[in-house]
Amino acid sequence: MTNKILIFRVPKRSTNFANLIAQESFGGFKYIKRDRLRQEVTRMLTKM
Repeated sequence: MTNKILIFRVPKRSTNFANLIAQESFGGFKYIKRDRLRQEVTRMLTKM
C-alpha cells in the first residue's frame, strides 16, 4: 500500500523515479516501456 502512495506523490516529470518505484512495487516489470508504465499507474490510481 505504501508503494502506491509513493507513486501517487511522484510528479509527472520525474518518470525515472516513478519507474524505479514501479519496478520494486510490481515485482520488477522491467520489460514495460515508460508509456506503458504510465498507463498501468493511472489504472491503479483510478481503481483506488
